[in-house]
Amino acid sequence: MSSDTDREVDREVYDIKPTVETNHQFEGEHTNMRVEGLEATWHVDEIRDGRVLLVNSADNGEVKASSLGDFDPDEARALGEALTSAADFAEEQLEWMDNE
Repeated sequence: MSSDTDREVDREVYDIKPTVETNHQFEGEHTNMRVEGLEATWHVDEIRDGRVLLVNSADNGEVKASSLGDFDPDEARALGEALTSAADFAEEQLEWMDNE
């Protein structure tokens, strides 16, 4: 018998891996570094223990950078809704630009 925690997540969740140009900046008491224009892949790495792990990873041969976001379900859902809303607005902007 299978429980909800054993249920397979739709594999499509893991297959969506957009690659976009990213900029990374690290500032601190002993650090100030900025890396611009890295092609980075964003994807859901894992869903475990009630958390959604979102990874950003980049490697241009000289510089490697990565970060991991660890979201609870409400945070992941809010991020998804924010991205959807931003994408809708970006499409409207493109339409306005085409009509100018």
